[in-house]
Amino acid sequence: ALAKINFSKRVTEAVAKRYKELFGRKKKVTPIQLGYESRCSPPHAFDVMLGSQLGIGAYRGLVEEGLNGHMVSICGQFDLHYVPFSDLIDAETLLTSVRFVEPGSHFQALARFLETRLDADALPLGRRREG
Repeated sequence: ALAKINFSKRVTEAVAKRYKELFGRKKKVTPIQLGYESRCSPPHAFDVMLGSQLGIGAYRGLVEEGLNGHMVSICGQFDLHYVPFSDLIDAETLLTSVRFVEPGSHFQALARFLETRLDADALPLGRRREG
């Protein structure tokens, strides 16, 4: 029964309602279910662990910590961190700053390794590379 709940629609309805309460005008909010297709790559264990930890973090932030206006983030060994939206947005431009992956970093190396492994696993059985 829980799987039949259209969670994204319910969240967008709640966001639109709250926006109107706060600012006195309507804001169009569109529900969307993003999946692995958004990055054009099949899922792997890291995705499952990251998604699970961020979901737990969202629950803990809202319910246990009473936080509002924060982004859930992880660092290190999937340690949860909460970043206030005000720290992400430039007060003058009202834009978020773009943060790039540093070339040669451990994160880039992991991404390239996983990309290579996923490409190898995606080949048809008769054409898979050994190793």
